[in-house]
Amino acid sequence: MIGFRVFILIGCCGFLAVEAQEPSLEVIVPERDPRVGEPYTVSYQVSWLGNARDFAVMPLEFESVEWGDATVRQAVSELRGDTLSVTQSLEVIPREAGNFDWPVVTIGYPNPEAATPKENETPEANPSDPRVYPTLRAQSLPILVRSPQNAPWISGGLGAFLVFSIFMAFLVYTRRSRAIAVPESALTNEPTVEEVLHIARRHWLDGQYYEYFTTLIRAAESVGKNSHSDLLKRLKSRAHEVGFGGAHPTEDELEGVFRDVQRAVSGSSDTEPHE
Repeated sequence: MIGFRVFILIGCCGFLAVEAQEPSLEVIVPERDPRVGEPYTVSYQVSWLGNARDFAVMPLEFESVEWGDATVRQAVSELRGDTLSVTQSLEVIPREAGNFDWPVVTIGYPNPEAATPKENETPEANPSDPRVYPTLRAQSLPILVRSPQNAPWISGGLGAFLVFSIFMAFLVYTRRSRAIAVPESALTNEPTVEEVLHIARRHWLDGQYYEYFTTLIRAAESVGKNSHSDLLKRLKSRAHEVGFGGAHPTEDELEGVFRDVQRAVSGSSDTEPHE
């Protein structure tokens, strides 16, 4: 008889140990700030001490989100000892950057074993109606939505492109100025034709093809601009193509125009200009 009473006492204690308690709500917020176009998820964990049949966790409800696209993710249940938890997540993909309020979230937890309401009875008439179930509420959270991750790189790329464009414009302007000024002003020192041809050959060997053609123009003009108009026109056209059009002359072409200028300045006309 004593053993029977002890068994009953232990059974009662065990029953009290797992008696259902009111659920609690934990809000799990990521440490990072949300970014435009990237999913940002806040989780809501409802947990209680008791049995799974003590409460039924309803899908979370939230206020409208004007600054992003919101989606409720599938709930996940977990049992640890006598504690049961149900975790739901609200995912929002922001559409714009700025300061916003994360929506208020409400989660209901009715008791599935509550009595079924009578027919034609409204919740207002019966406060214990299971359709009027208790809820857990998570308040609004202030958040800062940042610009996309690659925004600094885009800004830096645009800045670098702007600097590069300014540099190229300055380079083109300098070359154009030299193309106009060199043939006229450099001859004020009255160098000999042989000296000008020597400078041209040095530009050729150094790979400075634009300067090579402009120097040949100087040499050809030294014997009169009208004397070899076709040759000058061809040299100026080729200088422009090389200096501003990205053309790359061949070794045969460089040697050919050099000989054409040599023949022009020496008064030889026994051969036609080299193409």
